[in-house]
Amino acid sequence: MVLGTVVEGNKLYGSGTMVVAEDGFDLKTALHEAVGKLSAEISHERGRDVYAKTADGVQVQIPSKLRNYSFFLSDDQVFFKKNNAACEFRFDKGTAQHKRFTAFIELRDLTRELIEAMELDKPDSVIKDLQAKLNVAYDDFYKKFGLIHSQTNKRYFAEDVSYNLVAGLEKSYDKTKLLEKSDIFTKRTIVPPKAVEHVDTALEALTLSIAEKARVDFEYMGKLTGMTEDELKHDLTGEIFKIPHTENEYQTASEYLSGDIRKKLREAEEIAEYDPDFNINVSALKQAMPEPLKAGDIDIKLGAAWLDPKYYEQFMYELLQTPAYQRSDSPSARWNKSAIVGVEYSVHANSFHVSNKSSDRSVLATQKYGSHKMNAYDIFEHLLNLQEPKVYKTIEVPDGLGDTKEKRVVDIDATRVVQRKADDIRKAFKEWIFKDPVRREAIVERYNELFNSIRPREFDGSALSFPMMTADIHLHDHQKNAIAHAMFGGNTLFAHCVGAGKTYEMIATAMESKRLGLCTKSLFAVPNHLTEQIGDDFQKLYPGANILVATKKDFKKENRQQLFAKIATGNYDAVIIGHSQLGKIPVSKERQVTTIQSQIDDILRGIEELKKSEGSKFQIKAMERTRKSLQKQLDKLQKASQDDTLTFEQLGIDRLFVDEAHEFKNLFVATKLQNVAGISNSASQKALDLFLKCRYLDEKTGGKGVIFATGTPLSNSITELHTMMRYLEYDFLSDHGLQHFDNWVAVFGEQKTDWELKPAGNGFKERTRIANYTGLPELMSMFKQVADIRTADTLKLDVPDCDYQVVQVDATPFQQELVQELADRADAINAGNVDPSIDNMLKITSDGRKLGLDPRLIDPSFEDNPDTKLNRCVENVARIHAETAEDRLTQIIFCDLGVPHKAQEAAVEGEDADDAKDKKSIAEVESLEEECDFCVYEQTLSNGYTLTHTYFNSGFSPSASPLSRNL
Repeated sequence: MVLGTVVEGNKLYGSGTMVVAEDGFDLKTALHEAVGKLSAEISHERGRDVYAKTADGVQVQIPSKLRNYSFFLSDDQVFFKKNNAACEFRFDKGTAQHKRFTAFIELRDLTRELIEAMELDKPDSVIKDLQAKLNVAYDDFYKKFGLIHSQTNKRYFAEDVSYNLVAGLEKSYDKTKLLEKSDIFTKRTIVPPKAVEHVDTALEALTLSIAEKARVDFEYMGKLTGMTEDELKHDLTGEIFKIPHTENEYQTASEYLSGDIRKKLREAEEIAEYDPDFNINVSALKQAMPEPLKAGDIDIKLGAAWLDPKYYEQFMYELLQTPAYQRSDSPSARWNKSAIVGVEYSVHANSFHVSNKSSDRSVLATQKYGSHKMNAYDIFEHLLNLQEPKVYKTIEVPDGLGDTKEKRVVDIDATRVVQRKADDIRKAFKEWIFKDPVRREAIVERYNELFNSIRPREFDGSALSFPMMTADIHLHDHQKNAIAHAMFGGNTLFAHCVGAGKTYEMIATAMESKRLGLCTKSLFAVPNHLTEQIGDDFQKLYPGANILVATKKDFKKENRQQLFAKIATGNYDAVIIGHSQLGKIPVSKERQVTTIQSQIDDILRGIEELKKSEGSKFQIKAMERTRKSLQKQLDKLQKASQDDTLTFEQLGIDRLFVDEAHEFKNLFVATKLQNVAGISNSASQKALDLFLKCRYLDEKTGGKGVIFATGTPLSNSITELHTMMRYLEYDFLSDHGLQHFDNWVAVFGEQKTDWELKPAGNGFKERTRIANYTGLPELMSMFKQVADIRTADTLKLDVPDCDYQVVQVDATPFQQELVQELADRADAINAGNVDPSIDNMLKITSDGRKLGLDPRLIDPSFEDNPDTKLNRCVENVARIHAETAEDRLTQIIFCDLGVPHKAQEAAVEGEDADDAKDKKSIAEVESLEEECDFCVYEQTLSNGYTLTHTYFNSGFSPSASPLSRNL
């Protein structure tokens, strides 16, 4: 039976037959009539049991509604269902395990049945009857087998996909004792929202359309209002806008009038020339355009890559009065390139080059703005590449074998001279850049075009309904708005303070996105020790959710394939894994090869273009160096063996949530900046792995597949902000020429060199830092495209007040002597007089930390001085203990030196092998702290206090905790 008319015509993949609808065709009526003509009797059974075979060929009956990876009973035997075709025998009847599993299965099935009844809005009598049965079943299980959360039961049942759901029946407990049952035993925890069938206005219908359809759906809005599409469009004038180059797609004003307004305006103006309907778009976009910045609002620094190199060259010529015959615009430039002094920029190498720097020996170049050690052109090239100029000299130093060797060191006096000249050049540039009106207008227009076109979108989640969410949990307005941001705004960073509710935001985002068809399968990567807790929170917020919580056992080498198969074949609402486990899900070798090869191809094309146009040898050499580096990576990757492991791309993941995302901040930073505090070229493998997965999801979802959550997106360095932007809005950065850190910091960062105390404490040295932000409004507009920022001040969270007391302890005379010894050791190391295997700065730093707490950590035979920090702390603890003895209060002492290591070793042993490798760098430092006879823990015990020692394996970072000011 065919509904419609069969015709010949052109289809998507060529010509052929197809079915089309006649004018006035009503599918609902036609389908009703067609079904009425069917003579067959149709069964309304909800499902039939299926049969699967065990490994030894035994056929087993499986309940039809049973989820994969669940225990079940068949012929009173316990089996485990892998999928609809395979299962495993576990326990025969009569065994102790059989009784335990039978009780668990009954408890699980009753819980599922009760949840389904609530979701279907069954009568109170049905709900109360099921609640009574669940109470009896739980009480019986608890009496016989203890808490679901007990280690024994967890070991037995964690393999069941519904374990976290059943464990959620226990609201609170203490070791082996139940304190409180979950609300599901006594309340309707799920109350399905009543579907809205009619609204009076088009605006109300639009709000519901976004909340329930995630788009402007005219058919849906028409059913709600009874209006035609034309009537809806008329009433929603100014509230919705047609998207250019689409058939009939519209966006809300909040979405359309945000983002890159200038780009949208150009597009709308082009279409409006032949389609007057888009004039309303043009008018609205002009009103939404950020206020143009003036020259006084813009800070342009030497080295900004967005500025045309011709301006740098022009400035150099005017400042240094470069001879006319050596300029690039001279008549002889074409045939005498080797003599030209010019400024070149290599896009691929991302660096500037001043050619023939030494050819001009004028007073301006060698004295006023330069020196005989480094002329002005050389200094200028350093500044263009964001580098502080330094002059070096060679000295003779002992080689440790009774002879001397040459060593290249900074010439302090000569360097200070050229750095003063550099400051003069910077000052001259600031005075010159906007001096000419024509140049000023062109540069200001370019800056506004690149960096002042963004209007962040304001998200309103008040209309979101959250069906199937637990009824007694109510999200705050800021949480709903954040969820709307993640659902409708693309890649998102929940930059919310501790206690703001980021976990529920992520969970609700995943569930609502799947309900509305915005994603199909979410993967949560959370700190290793929080996987179970997040699973519990997920079931608490959405009891009916189908989630998979991976365990350490799942990620053992022999079990990974099975886990990946579970993820790939299961229709999960969410899969929850640990941070270290995320790195064990490989990105395909093909993707890695393709990514590197495309970079090589781009460089090769650039080299060919330069050769054809007789381009700069400098640029060609720089690009060739980059190509060789990439080729080395590619060769290594291609030689690596390929196994049959399922890759990240094959798991069906289209939404990735990363909790505590600051743990991945060590993404490689390619930079020309040298010896700048807070900038490191080192990188972690887990950060690179996450970056590749983010790029894959960007391609798959159009930049709508990654959600980060952290209370500390920035903690130590300005580079972390750029790193977050690279993860979440890489394509945007690339479009604006900001994907390279140097280009980004040249626009939004300011270098500052100051004198700082040396690490050894015996003097001062110059240190360069990225000290301030410039262009902050433009930077925040870009960042807020992905960042939903909520601080404790803005949320007014109900947190307890804290009385902060800083105890200042002066160094003892003996400690001062040891500090001087550390300083002498540091001087010897810096002079190259010490073999690094004997002494090095890392060892000095470690000894300095110990010395600051108590010298006996270095040598237990040192004196026990009452004025060390350790003893002063013990003194305070003793005083507080005496003052609060009647109340029997407990004090918490945080200390990371001189504490027992066995607990830490046990914690590491309990983690995955890869996780232990992540601690290698820490272990290398701690290996310098050899176990000695003196221990802070024992010292405190010796004063008569009862201590409980705990190693917190939480990846603690002081900046990530509200307690940091107490430590």
